[in-house]
Amino acid sequence: MKNLKYEITVKQLLLIILFLLPSLSHSQNSVEKGESGDSNAGGQNSPATASYNFSSLAYINYADVITAMPEYKQMQDSLLKSENKFQIELKTLSNEYLRKLSDFLKQQNALSENIKGRRQQELDGLRERIALFQQEAQQEQDTLQQRLLEPVQNKLQKAINDAGTENNFLYIIRSEALVFTLPGEVDATSLIKRKLGIPISTDNSPAPYNPAPANLSSLAYINYTDVITAMPEYKQMQDSLQKSENELQIESTTLSDEYSNKLSDYLNQQNSLSESIKERRQQELDGLHERAVIFQQEAQQKQDTLQQKLLEPVQNKLQKAIYDAGMENSFRYIIRSEALVFTIPSAVDATSLINIKLGIPISTDNSPAPYNPAPANLSSLAYINYIDVITAMPEYKQMQDSLQKSENEFQIELKRITDEYSEKMSDYLKQRNSLNQSIKDRREQELDGLRERAVNFQQEAQQAQDATQQRLSASIQDKLQKAINDAGTENGFFYIVRSEAFVFTLPGAVNATSLIKRKLGI
Repeated sequence: MKNLKYEITVKQLLLIILFLLPSLSHSQNSVEKGESGDSNAGGQNSPATASYNFSSLAYINYADVITAMPEYKQMQDSLLKSENKFQIELKTLSNEYLRKLSDFLKQQNALSENIKGRRQQELDGLRERIALFQQEAQQEQDTLQQRLLEPVQNKLQKAINDAGTENNFLYIIRSEALVFTLPGEVDATSLIKRKLGIPISTDNSPAPYNPAPANLSSLAYINYTDVITAMPEYKQMQDSLQKSENELQIESTTLSDEYSNKLSDYLNQQNSLSESIKERRQQELDGLHERAVIFQQEAQQKQDTLQQKLLEPVQNKLQKAIYDAGMENSFRYIIRSEALVFTIPSAVDATSLINIKLGIPISTDNSPAPYNPAPANLSSLAYINYIDVITAMPEYKQMQDSLQKSENEFQIELKRITDEYSEKMSDYLKQRNSLNQSIKDRREQELDGLRERAVNFQQEAQQAQDATQQRLSASIQDKLQKAINDAGTENGFFYIVRSEAFVFTLPGAVNATSLIKRKLGI
């Protein structure tokens, strides 16, 4: 949904603040994913000498464990308390700005040019204070989240490390990276919860685990995104969401136009209105503005709820096809391809198998081939800290410098446009009572055009930055992928997995990070 505040015309000085200020928000995604860098324990730079089988591989629902920790709840409460404090202060600053803006608009015809200039400077200063406060508040929230989250993650990581070592697991993988696990495989979630003293139901108690040895021919992978977006139900869901979005946008435009028209009428008539009527009109405008804000929030919630409702049966249908393919082909695990950076050519890509289950057409080239590889055990499974490698490449630093230079140029141009807007808005407010209607209309159209230019410029600048980043990063990723492929082939690895997919690796597991860096000359 577009922000309704951006849709009203430039006839009110408040609009200057509305398209310049970011919103104060707090994201919990990184908390629930437990993103704190590479948390893997141990790991060597050369293949392990011991031979491991699938009884050495377990998985864990990381988000389920960390959100069940009492320390996590305490952290959430602290963050919410801090957020509420910032919102109160932001509301105080915003109310002060609106009150002083309202007073200025009422009194400006009786003020000397000197006092007018001083009042406008005061309003500009308040607007800047609000923008600065929001930036500092967001930074403070991010810092607080990082500080509070670190000991929670450290405590969880210690429990994972202890459980992994005690049970002789070679790897513990995040369940988010898996789309299928054979019944009876090791779910270490309850083991970790018990380590942390988190109550678990009897149904979830870890059972004794003594499976028959299995090797990497039992591990397949799937391009989940490729499959789900090819499902006709997914296309139907997208169409329904777009239809709903269009309907909400029409209502948004209706509210915006109503506000714009009433604001224009008020500004044109305010000098001839009594104080009581002025006050009533301002209350009406405030009410309309509040309606617009509430509508926008409710519309976004409605879209989110609709997406969740429509997506669930699509995911369920896909999950059933994955489960059936996994059971029929005796796979122990099916892993998301996003977690892999290298697969040996004979590794099992289950994508086509799942597509066939779902009745999705596949090309002849993509038909699943018979699979009879030579056995490979977990000593053929390596991992890599992808972020650590790519950010250490000199080409990455060059890309960052280029993007920063481009960003600075865009910011200079945006400031020039917004300064021009502010100056012309100020001139218009000073002179409008002495202007005839045709000149007023022309000035307002000019201001509307400037505001539109600013909004369009920001969108185009972001698109240009995204395109530049994509272009520059493609060559870097290609170079890194070649080094990964060469190292994987030369060392006889079956898979190389992103370290983000693991929460534990036994010392002796193969960390290919240094091998790849050496290939790249880092």
